[in-house]
Amino acid sequence: MVGNKNVKKVTTVQFYSIENQLIYQEEVRNQKINVNRLKTLRCLKKGLDPALIAWNLEKQAIYNKNWMAVNLKQ
Repeated sequence: MVGNKNVKKVTTVQFYSIENQLIYQEEVRNQKINVNRLKTLRCLKKGLDPALIAWNLEKQAIYNKNWMAVNLKQ
């Protein structure tokens, strides 16, 4: 997760493979993400599953499919 002190309401969520290849990247706006909360970790896992499936099929990075934002709003 990447945050920017100048733009506080935007967090970039990135998932990488073991080989350090970018699997998925998404910008989440207007939501606080606290990785210490169990609910947040579950939401990230829900977003990781379709990202891994798509990456295994295409073998290229996927950007901004809103898989994280949808799960975090619930």
